[in-house]
Amino acid sequence: MDPEHIGSFGRVLLLAAHPDDEVIGAGAQLPRWHDRILILHATDGAPRNPADAERAGCASRSDYARLRRKELACAVELAGMTPDRLAALPIADQETLHQLDVLTTEVARAIDEFQPEVIVTHPYEGGHPDHDSCAFAARFACLLSESQPRRMEFTSYHAGPSGMVTGEFLSSSERVATYVLSESERETKRAMLTFYASQQHVLQYFGVEHERFRPAPEYDFAAPPHPGQLHYERLGWGIQGAAWRDYAQRAMKELGIQHATHHT
Repeated sequence: MDPEHIGSFGRVLLLAAHPDDEVIGAGAQLPRWHDRILILHATDGAPRNPADAERAGCASRSDYARLRRKELACAVELAGMTPDRLAALPIADQETLHQLDVLTTEVARAIDEFQPEVIVTHPYEGGHPDHDSCAFAARFACLLSESQPRRMEFTSYHAGPSGMVTGEFLSSSERVATYVLSESERETKRAMLTFYASQQHVLQYFGVEHERFRPAPEYDFAAPPHPGQLHYERLGWGIQGAAWRDYAQRAMKELGIQHATHHT
C-alpha cells in the first residue's frame, strides 16, 4: 500500500475509542481529510473511576467528559475541522464491552448515513478494551450496513516484553503503509496533542515521527489477540480479556452474526 495514498482517501469515517486517539493514530491526515471526514468516538472518554477526573481537576465524571470534548474540539480545529465533523456515543470509558451490540449498530448507522469510502479504527491488540471494541464494531458494522467501505487500521498500543509498545502494529505485515511526517506535520501534530492537557501523562509515550496504516485483518474475536497478559489486564481496572471475549460472543448472537471470522 502506497503511504501517499492514505491522504487521498475519499469520505472517511474514523472510529476512535476516546478523544485524543484520532490524533495519536491519524493526526497528520486530519488536515487532508478535514472536509470529508466524520470522527465518531465510541465513548465520552471519562471512566466511572474518579481518579482521572480528579487528576484533571474535575469535580465529576460529567465535568471530565465535557473537558475531554472541549480538548477534542480545539485539537481538530487546528486541522481545519468544524464541530459538525464530530459525533460521540454516551458510553463511559472502559465500558464498551457491555454495549458491543449497541456500538456496532451505531457504527453501521453512521456508515449508512455518511457513506464513507473507508472506515479507519483501532486494531484488536489488547491495549485497551475500548480499542478492541472499536475493531469489533468496525468489522461487523460493515456486515450489517448496506455499504461496504474498506476497513483500515491505525496504530494504538499493546503489551510488549518491556511494557507498552506504541506506534507499531502487534503483528508485522507487508501491507503496512508507513507515512513519515514532515517537520511541519510533526509541529502540527504536536500542537494538536498539546490541546489534550488532561492526557499529557499518557501522551508522553507517543511519538510524532510517523503514522502507520494497514487493511484490517479478519480477526477471530473468540481468541485473545496474543498469548500472555494483555496490556489492559496490567492496569488494575478489573477487566480481563476472557470477559471481553465473552461479551463479544454475546454481542454477535444479539446482532445475528453466527460465526466469528478467523485471524489472518
